[in-house]
Amino acid sequence: MKTKPAKTAGTRREISSRASASHQGKHHRRAILALLLLAPPFAASASEHPTAPADATKAQASDLTLDNFFASGWDEPWTKRQRETPDMSLLRVQTNFLVQLFRTDFALQQNPHSAASRGSDSLTGTLEYALNRRLMLALIGNYRWLDARKGDDRDGGAFAAFARVQLVDKAHSSLATTLRVGLPSHDLGEKTTTVSFALAGWQDLAPVGLSRTGLYYHVQE
Repeated sequence: MKTKPAKTAGTRREISSRASASHQGKHHRRAILALLLLAPPFAASASEHPTAPADATKAQASDLTLDNFFASGWDEPWTKRQRETPDMSLLRVQTNFLVQLFRTDFALQQNPHSAASRGSDSLTGTLEYALNRRLMLALIGNYRWLDARKGDDRDGGAFAAFARVQLVDKAHSSLATTLRVGLPSHDLGEKTTTVSFALAGWQDLAPVGLSRTGLYYHVQE
């Protein structure tokens, strides 16, 4: 009696191809979801072109320093200081100024060398609101999807909040301190509440001859 040869290798390749296609499909669906959530704020910001008053550049905000910490800024409405050298938010650097905005961020991460997870996706919404020129409060909502190499995939959300106090706000320098509290995501197996403290600053280097150049620094615990 003749028997047909086993097609183990072909079956394995087929299963691997299906798993890879399923994994890619998850990322595509989450990327589409993120685009739908990110589109409204982006469209709104792209369509709005606010025009500053004619005297906006003339009336500059007063300086905030450590010397007048308790006397100035607390009863003044928040305003963005106009600078020739831009002071911006950067990746992996604590922000050193106050804002009034809502933003959403979506991140895709591949982990080719991880034995536990081959990829993770993250969708984050952040609401930051400056109450005055000295104090800003913020809320953060984050949802993550973890694609496990073995076993079931996991997903879950978590929340965080932080307060930022403006210590210095002058034409060529800025300094702020931030206290952040992050709650764990129990769906992802996290059990620890995190508390961090940061001191972040910016210094305009135009006074020393480097036009439109700024130095950013921060210390975080």
